Amino acid sequence: MNNNQPSIVQRISSRIDMLQTQQNLTFRSLAKRSGISLSTLYDIIQGNKIPNILTLESICNALNISLSDFLDFNEEVFKL
Repeated sequence: MNNNQPSIVQRISSRIDMLQTQQNLTFRSLAKRSGISLSTLYDIIQGNKIPNILTLESICNALNISLSDFLDFNEEVFKL
């Protein structure tokens, strides 16, 4: 792995933060929409917690993006 590339945890947390910001959602509203606690969402965005696939799918649903699109790190629009 190239040390200059962000880790998967960094990519996931950055992607959630970017989409949440683009949609003008607060952390509280995103947590409520996705059905997870605010503290869990905050830990994920800070990179302190890795979401399981079901949690990530809930977050994606709340952000109106498919899980496959969310995980497509090759898409130009999502490059870090």
